[in-house]
Amino acid sequence: MIETDNGEDGEVSMRGIGLACTIAALALAANGPVLAQSPVGNTSSGLRVATTICGNCHQVTPTMPPSAVRSPSFADIASRPTTTALSLKQFLRSNHSRMPRFILSRADTDDVVAYILSIKPK
Repeated sequence: MIETDNGEDGEVSMRGIGLACTIAALALAANGPVLAQSPVGNTSSGLRVATTICGNCHQVTPTMPPSAVRSPSFADIASRPTTTALSLKQFLRSNHSRMPRFILSRADTDDVVAYILSIKPK
């Protein structure tokens, strides 16, 4: 049995701990969707950044001519079932042997991710 500071047995303390855990769980559940949201970027800035940095190898918009380099278009990338904000961020933040090395700021990364997700088929 657990003793409390006021000399009561552990049953009262365990009830208090249970209540505190329940309140904490409800607070986390209420904030869960907010915490799980992907970073919000600016799609028009993302289009600008993607056209400038990625446009030499990727067809960023359907109106751009396809690249001579055999790279997937942004529409193809967006339509993949595995394309999520997290997967795009991870991809843009890691090195790839077949792509030039570039470093995007967090804001530019969020913007490019927002642009790609904005063209993802619903």
